[in-house]
Amino acid sequence: MVKTHADEYETAVGDAEAIRLLLESLDFQPLVTVDKTRQAWTLPDVEIVLDHVVDAGDFVEFEFKGDAEDVSHAIQRLDAFIVALGIELGEQINKGYPHMLLGRDH
Repeated sequence: MVKTHADEYETAVGDAEAIRLLLESLDFQPLVTVDKTRQAWTLPDVEIVLDHVVDAGDFVEFEFKGDAEDVSHAIQRLDAFIVALGIELGEQINKGYPHMLLGRDH
């Protein structure tokens, strides 16, 4: 099973329309709309997210949220958590929903 690590930067958006207009004024054009419903559970060290994406299917994501010495240690702890669930997961997909919907590899 391949693991990924990515830095993510998130912030609250108070006015979605203002952000849309900002992006539009910078000449950004929408390529795809991801229509999904999400259920999330947060445990002390792991976040579990179940997504249903229209035209793509159902997905589960596990994200380590605890303290770890490094990325490798976090992956080891997350692997142990997933194994302890005792469930069979489908093929791991290492691309985002927009790429999936657009049929892109990366």
